[in-house]
Amino acid sequence: MYQLQSPPAYHSLLKGARGTAQKGIYLKSLSEVSFALPPLAEQRRIVAKIEELFSELDKGIENLKLAQAQLTGSAARTNANHVIILLTDGIPTTGNTNIAALTQGYCQSNNIITDVITFSLEASTGAYQSAMQLAATNGNGLYFNAPTSSQLQTAFQTIADSLPAVYIK
Repeated sequence: MYQLQSPPAYHSLLKGARGTAQKGIYLKSLSEVSFALPPLAEQRRIVAKIEELFSELDKGIENLKLAQAQLTGSAARTNANHVIILLTDGIPTTGNTNIAALTQGYCQSNNIITDVITFSLEASTGAYQSAMQLAATNGNGLYFNAPTSSQLQTAFQTIADSLPAVYIK
């Protein structure tokens, strides 16, 4: 097909076209057009390379199907982490302020990890920081103090990097 679009083939076809108002190419003139073909050995080499590439493509498709099955199969998420991200200023106000005890109890009974991110300067030192670090430790998670946007971005990226890959169909 590509050869028909080449200038030599086009001119050869045009030369053989017949008609006055609208030229056409008739079967007889089409059978007189010659096409250049590579030598038989080159044709076989081309076919062998195409078959090799199709074989590699088939292997790639099989690997993708296997990966999809591993990500979506019945046992795919049995050991995946369930994560809560506690985003707080780190300063207790009202209610149950023992966050460390709450995260420990909830996380142990529900197999959940709690990562804690504080975003105030007050929570970066002293008792507030200790309480939030303990909450993360009790929740088997990570603690971040992120009073700036770049620190907050780093904290979220670190948490995202720790999560398992999930295939969403």
